[in-house]
Amino acid sequence: MNKQQYFVCSVGSNHEGYTEENLDRMIEHGAFVFHEDTTQRGHYREIQDGDILILKYNNQFIAYGEKCSREVAINGEDGWNQIFPIREWIFHDDASPRKGVSHKGLQDNTLKGAGQMGTVKMIKPSFGYKSIESIHSENELFERMKELHQNNLSSNDISVLKKKRQIILQGPPGTGKTYSAKDIAEEMIFGEVSEDKREQKKRLETSEQFQLTQFHPSYSYEDFVRGIEASSGKDGIQYNTKNRILADFADKALKNVQLATLEKETFSKEQHVYELLTQFADQVQEKIDNDGRYPITDSVYISEVSDKGFRYTGDNWGNAPRIKFEDLVQIELLQAHTRQAIKHADGLSGLADHHATYFNNLSKKFRDAFPSELNNMPSTHKEQPTVKNFVLIIDEINRANLPSVMGELIYALEYRGEAVESMYAVDGDRRIIIPDNLYIIGTMNTADRSVGHIDYAIRRRFAFIDMLPNEKVITEGEASELFHRVSELFVTEEGDKKENAKYLAPDFDYKEIQLGHSYFMAETTSDLKMKLEYEIKPILREYVKDGILQPSATEIIEALDVHA
Repeated sequence: MNKQQYFVCSVGSNHEGYTEENLDRMIEHGAFVFHEDTTQRGHYREIQDGDILILKYNNQFIAYGEKCSREVAINGEDGWNQIFPIREWIFHDDASPRKGVSHKGLQDNTLKGAGQMGTVKMIKPSFGYKSIESIHSENELFERMKELHQNNLSSNDISVLKKKRQIILQGPPGTGKTYSAKDIAEEMIFGEVSEDKREQKKRLETSEQFQLTQFHPSYSYEDFVRGIEASSGKDGIQYNTKNRILADFADKALKNVQLATLEKETFSKEQHVYELLTQFADQVQEKIDNDGRYPITDSVYISEVSDKGFRYTGDNWGNAPRIKFEDLVQIELLQAHTRQAIKHADGLSGLADHHATYFNNLSKKFRDAFPSELNNMPSTHKEQPTVKNFVLIIDEINRANLPSVMGELIYALEYRGEAVESMYAVDGDRRIIIPDNLYIIGTMNTADRSVGHIDYAIRRRFAFIDMLPNEKVITEGEASELFHRVSELFVTEEGDKKENAKYLAPDFDYKEIQLGHSYFMAETTSDLKMKLEYEIKPILREYVKDGILQPSATEIIEALDVHA
């Protein structure tokens, strides 16, 4: 038999289509089911007879078992399923709700149509656990697997984020703050952390639930929340207020909550009107392409169709406000088919009150284009979304002047779901709402002198989590030795107590300055030597120059070397 391998098999993870019923069926019949999609990626084909499959459901490790040699492939209701029989499920002590499930043994076609069953990841010897094959205690196995699979990600960090909704990962350079922030974001959005960071990057960047930005000294409120944008066109220069990163992302998160909490009938009607509006927008765009404009009145016309609405203007206007698609949808749902009805309708943009004539005229043109479709709303319910987590990472959060950048949003961070008044109005509406499902993760380099920009008001609204150097992740001997030699410049140990080393200036704390483990993560000796010469020594010399390290540290710094 080949050397035993370990695999984490994730079922659930908060994805749609995964149910406890499917999980119970797998446990009851002693099997793990891979859906067709899963068989096309990951480590599915590497699993061999005798390998250990660790069953993970909704982020909880509940059981493990050895794969049997016999396999079953069936054509389920939603595609092909590959079934791996398990000799016996061994349950984790904390998974008592599953202990009562009987083990009946696998029968062909028993699990037909079991549905989507999740992802598979091989646990490789990393993060200091090189002899995982020697573990015999199931409790120890589960604890090790949990640590490995989460890539040194603390479950407490996620718990704090869920409770506080905004955290800052703080620590000296090289401690993996941004790396960990992305892990937390992926866990919050997808319910798991990718082992392959290239796959993680692609996964996050293509998700509408994820956003990353980096602050810098010239970053402003107009860059982050809302600002005025000048654009030139055939009608001259126009000035329009636009949502920036935070306001736009908050709108997406809020929209998700609103759609997920609508009554099913209302949601289905709303989606039906949106579908018709998409067709109407195509008609409007075709008219603009042919004639240069789509008239609303004799003097006012639509000049542009955007992804969220219609930009309209007049010949002598200096701006082009917007009639949002969602306003037209709301008008139809409320049957607000007069100018006065629009002015008094709830839930419309502030601009609808001032420009009710234009809203009413465009709404009538929309109804004229689809009279029967709008009068006959669908009787069947459309699939409704669930509330999802949205995660914003603010890298180097302390490099900007936070009170200036955040503005009134400092209040909104604490009072989620409440509208705050922005200094700029978008579509006649100054309100900004940060919903409960938007989570913010900041990273902060504590060695940066600009940390003073984080005042008490902001500190009270964020939870601060220390990210310190982690020697355990440095598994190569020469790198570990170099880490120790560099660490002696910052910290000294007497027993279990750590104190500042004599080389560190007295007004600094080693926890805020000591070089992190990422500086020492190298695959080869030559890579480590390059890191020493072009990353480690330069920052240590800068520390001496800035008075962080004493001049007496210079001799030790220059003597640092890596033996080939």
